Amino acid sequence: MSRYIVSIGGEMTDVHLNFFKNLLILKEELISDTYFIRFENGDSDMTFSIHKNMYEKVKIDLRDQRIDSIFDN
Repeated sequence: MSRYIVSIGGEMTDVHLNFFKNLLILKEELISDTYFIRFENGDSDMTFSIHKNMYEKVKIDLRDQRIDSIFDN
């Protein structure tokens, strides 16, 4: 399974695709080549950043996973 590098609170960390799977995104903002994504985290909001190319790969991998799940049924 792929891993993706994101920045949360100034800390670079790698996350699995499952991190993005059920994420409730409130706002996506592209500044230069970095997406800043605000998401719901329980009772509060949090923001992480991810490089544009990496985020495009996340979206493709999520799409592919959904397609695979359809064919597996």
